[in-house]
Amino acid sequence: MKKVLPSFFILILIFSIKSIAQQNYQPGYVIAINGDTIKGWIDYRNWKNNPKIIKFIHEKNANPVKYSPNSIKGFKVSDEVYISAAIKKEISSLEVKWLEDNPTLNLKADTVFLKTLYAGTKSLLVYSFKSKNNFYIVNNNKFKLLHYKKYIKNINGKKGYAENKNYLGQLSIYLQDYPQIKSDLKKIRYAKSDLMKVFRNYYDFYPNDLRYFKKEKKGNSKFGLKAGISSTYLDISRSNLDKLTPGNSIKISGAVYYELVLPWYLQKWSIVNELLISSYKFETTTEIFNNQSSISEIGYTYINLNNLVQFKYPFGPVYVFVNAGMSNGWVLKEAFHSKVVENESNEIISDTPLLRDTRKYEQGFILGTGIKYNDFSFELRLQKGNGMSYYENLNTISTRYFLLLGYAF
Repeated sequence: MKKVLPSFFILILIFSIKSIAQQNYQPGYVIAINGDTIKGWIDYRNWKNNPKIIKFIHEKNANPVKYSPNSIKGFKVSDEVYISAAIKKEISSLEVKWLEDNPTLNLKADTVFLKTLYAGTKSLLVYSFKSKNNFYIVNNNKFKLLHYKKYIKNINGKKGYAENKNYLGQLSIYLQDYPQIKSDLKKIRYAKSDLMKVFRNYYDFYPNDLRYFKKEKKGNSKFGLKAGISSTYLDISRSNLDKLTPGNSIKISGAVYYELVLPWYLQKWSIVNELLISSYKFETTTEIFNNQSSISEIGYTYINLNNLVQFKYPFGPVYVFVNAGMSNGWVLKEAFHSKVVENESNEIISDTPLLRDTRKYEQGFILGTGIKYNDFSFELRLQKGNGMSYYENLNTISTRYFLLLGYAF
């Protein structure tokens, strides 16, 4: 049993990790070169950098078709709109050690998918690549780069940093019909949040001119309960104590938890904090005289504060998840002693602690995997802890396996 559980756990964990690499088709559409809209599913990756190629299927189980910016006019998936565009991109490095000593832009022609942030009478788009953002406006049906470059400048013989902020002048002209544009552009950085704020203010003033804007994704949170069983193995480095904990101890466990689902990466990542109560008990009885027995008991009940990071991946309506984190446990109830009793009367003749002092705080790590369906979850979890010994020459390693059923409110 002690070998079967770890092997089973490792197999499930490997399966869960492999599932992360699977495709993620979401409803969407592409716009063909002739202007036709073709609905289907797009392999959505919550791209940090704008995609160079997308995979599209027009029906489930069909072979995917790859599209580049040269083969379609654009596409939409997961409330993200991309437009094919012939642009000039600014390719200067942002790393300090590679900064140039002049404000001249380094431009390179390319055809790319631009991500739409605002669309209407005035539009804002972004091209993200190599940890760098280029922003674009649309003027006379052409995509115009908003100019920005950071560079090195010598002032009075001292090296410093300067910025080409021509984008401020460009926006001042582009949004000149907005009365507050000059005041809004003060202290505006060449950053998505700042530029989107300018356009948000513009469309607050001209709401009827707005066709689309990219909503910022927000996380959500939930509370839940878990209940199940634990199987505990206790390894003690001192042989006279280790023989008192044969096999495993199976007990009921329960937890309350709070899960914060992060808004990024398709809301696949979350932080889970839980309070879990678990226990184990080992008891051995040895006949020492005809009428007396020695009963040794090692048992603990803990309340654990577990802090986990969780990743989940969809398979239709079911999610497979893996999690990992730290556990901090405090003793609620302790038994670590040996007593001699009369067999007939059960009278306790002596009661002696097995250790003079024990640790009341246990630390450990957690690995887990499982599935979620709607508000229900099933989890297989491994928890390793440092046990109850303070002493350097006495190791007490606890290994727990949990099977937990959960429900989120």
